Amino acid sequence: MPFGFYIEKLPDILKDMPLEKIEEEGYKYLKIRDDAKVKINLPDEVRMRIDKILDEVRDLSDSELNARVLRAEYYSKL
Repeated sequence: MPFGFYIEKLPDILKDMPLEKIEEEGYKYLKIRDDAKVKINLPDEVRMRIDKILDEVRDLSDSELNARVLRAEYYSKL
């Protein structure tokens, strides 16, 4: 059974951001444009949490990642 999720307000949030759409090896994703002047200042605890999550999900397949998102407690709040 395929898994997936959709955030209704996300397109409105993304439309004003300096992003480019990338299609590569059958995948589509968004990337901050190379010429964007975006500075991201995150508190150390936030940066460490993001790094931990990325380490946990880095090698998951699409279906494993989608299943994990759907099980997350915050998903239902989106």
